[in-house]
Amino acid sequence: MGFFMPKWKSNNYDKAIKAARKVTDNNKLKAIALEAANNEIRIDAVSRITSQDILKELASCDDERISSTAISRIDDRQVLKELAISKEEHVSSAAISRINDVGILKELAVFKGSAKAMKKIGDPSILAEIIASNAQIAIICQAIDKINDPEMLKAAFFRTDRKEVKKAIWEKLPLDAALFILTKENYSKNEICEKMGAHCNAPGPKSHFIEPNFEEGFYEHELICCKLCGKPLWHRQKHTAVWDKNWEGGYIDFQKYSDWELQGGEWKAKNKSQYGSWITIPTKDLDGCYEE
Repeated sequence: MGFFMPKWKSNNYDKAIKAARKVTDNNKLKAIALEAANNEIRIDAVSRITSQDILKELASCDDERISSTAISRIDDRQVLKELAISKEEHVSSAAISRINDVGILKELAVFKGSAKAMKKIGDPSILAEIIASNAQIAIICQAIDKINDPEMLKAAFFRTDRKEVKKAIWEKLPLDAALFILTKENYSKNEICEKMGAHCNAPGPKSHFIEPNFEEGFYEHELICCKLCGKPLWHRQKHTAVWDKNWEGGYIDFQKYSDWELQGGEWKAKNKSQYGSWITIPTKDLDGCYEE
């Protein structure tokens, strides 16, 4: 039987490679890829196969070099998508590395939970769509991590109803954006205190109420202050007057954390509110220490 063995099966490399390179038929090249004694000859045969069907077969080969070489020659996007969800790590990784169609990558990330596909997506608009989707939370967190624009993160926060997604976005938001959200969402005092804890270096913020300090007496103030230094991190004022039967008062103004400065033992708003009054908070009304 050995007398009739194809020369490309020879253990002599020079003899085998010379014979193998004379082969052009796709099926015979497939045989060489699977049966040649030398691995380099097998890979060389795969690199000359043009049949997409045969390349697809070889893509699932246990030999990772044969598999990756076959996948590198596959152009059919549908075939690559199928290979991308293979349970074999080397197959899926090689297939995804060949996919540049953002629509397919998004589909793999959202519907198949492919972290590898998600890693290749960088288009902010596509990332926003993924955050708003029903994808696995791990995939959505990947998308959130890729967005650094606070405005996009705020928009994504209001766009989703999923609590775990809102939490992930909240933790990524810079303080200014977080404060903006607090003024738009109908959070309770305790919820605000809990949420602000993620944005304060102190042990955790506390709620502190100040008596109305406007001469008209129509305002109530709600503040979240740092436990460490007493600095107001967040503030909103509520006008309590009832102007007509259809309006029972509401939150009308707020100062973000950077609008406050310590002056002579008092935290004072740097700018007047829209109604022309200054907001001053004596430190004696706050727990904790502070530094000038």
